[in-house]
Amino acid sequence: MFFNFHHHNPTEFGIYNLPKENYSHQDYFSIGIHPMDITSDYEKILQNIKIIAQSKNCIAIGECGLDALVPINEHLQTEVFKLHIELAKTLKKPLIIHCVKRHNEVARLCKNLDIPVIFHGFNKNKNIANMLLEKGFYLSFGTALFKNLSLQNVFIETPLERIFLETDDSSNNIEQVYIKAAELKQLSVQELKSRIENNILNVLKLNL
Repeated sequence: MFFNFHHHNPTEFGIYNLPKENYSHQDYFSIGIHPMDITSDYEKILQNIKIIAQSKNCIAIGECGLDALVPINEHLQTEVFKLHIELAKTLKKPLIIHCVKRHNEVARLCKNLDIPVIFHGFNKNKNIANMLLEKGFYLSFGTALFKNLSLQNVFIETPLERIFLETDDSSNNIEQVYIKAAELKQLSVQELKSRIENNILNVLKLNL
């Protein structure tokens, strides 16, 4: 089976992004408030999240972060994101980051954390990738690898030990993402799968 780092399909193997409408899931999941979904009752929602996140099946906090393109006040986004960071620190669980056009600010807020920070759905340029990698963060790549040539080059240059693969909300099969990623890295699919399973063990503390 191919581990899908971030997905929205409850039957998929990997980390299911638990929707706010359904706080029940039996397999691995993450939980958080997407910047687009922040509402005035976010404190109440976060109280529920704090309880659910203590489950052993909750692998990470998120997706959470900052998004310059959603109609949510940026100061409110920052406040809610800081609360997610504190929760992740308290529970010693990784952070799954959603970030659009605010990478420097997210990097500053996550500076010197002693928990893994993974930017999901990464599709940015080499400069942003290098900035994040230099700060010790991880990158999760998805279906943009199929057509985005500049992103393919970023992926090729990203160290294997800092990579995860995902489908996010795409209908694509995660195996196809692994096949494309292996082609780009000039590895067999099995070798790439093995290397990512090492990351899953070392970063997420999951022994598959």
